[in-house]
Amino acid sequence: MPAEKTKKQGRPEGSGNRDYGQSVVVVSKCPNPECGSTERSEYTSRSELEFNGIDPLGQPYNLIVWRACQCKTCGQWRRDKSYETKKDNGEPII
Repeated sequence: MPAEKTKKQGRPEGSGNRDYGQSVVVVSKCPNPECGSTERSEYTSRSELEFNGIDPLGQPYNLIVWRACQCKTCGQWRRDKSYETKKDNGEPII
């Protein structure tokens, strides 16, 4: 019985990466010096500030977002910050 050829999955060899307009999230360690975990609960609240600048990776942004969460290890609350780019109509660029 001849061996069946299976189609190779994935994108073609040599094709380039797609450029996504992603946001940069600065993931904080737990502020508790004894814990230092990055594991977190779901985000509970969100604060935004429209501000133009350059994120830590050198990409421009026009929105800073802070999201509150709780450390899963010790229960300490913290706020994670992200740098995002949104269109003029208010929708994020993805």
